[in-house]
Amino acid sequence: PVYVKSDAPVGTILEQFPAAGTPIEDYMRLQFVVSSGNKNVEVEVPSVEGKSIKSFLAQLNNTNNQITYNVSLSEDSSAPREGKVISQEKVGKKVKPYSRSDVRIAVRPASQESSNIQGLFTYNLPEYPFAVSVKLDAVSPDGNQTTIADFNHPGKIITIPYDVKKGSTLILYV
Repeated sequence: PVYVKSDAPVGTILEQFPAAGTPIEDYMRLQFVVSSGNKNVEVEVPSVEGKSIKSFLAQLNNTNNQITYNVSLSEDSSAPREGKVISQEKVGKKVKPYSRSDVRIAVRPASQESSNIQGLFTYNLPEYPFAVSVKLDAVSPDGNQTTIADFNHPGKIITIPYDVKKGSTLILYV
């Protein structure tokens, strides 16, 4: 599809070729002109500093979240067991929806005694003209599947912190 700025909601088909009602006689390629929304809207970057990985993910999963976080981890033996956001940029600033905000999370180094492992899931998605739904699930060694994160993302590099049972498999859905 071709995407254009428009006052119509994001994802609305504005035009199509061939036009609706055209008889289909053979293989035919459809082309759509789709609204990418009005890009002049601004959102405020909420603070996530001090939050645990679990609380940070809850903020990320919030349906009103329109910030894309670039997460990095640093090992710190004095970090709380649940991890902690220790820094963030652009807090309180007005930015375009799905602008990026760098976040650093302190985690404890992996240990043999712990049944969980913390880390950072990183993947390079295609760039999308508007944010698409992404979901990261974990399948534990005993077969239980849980959702770690479920939010909208505009594409390119995606980084999601996790705290899962050792031996779990992570699955990304787009």
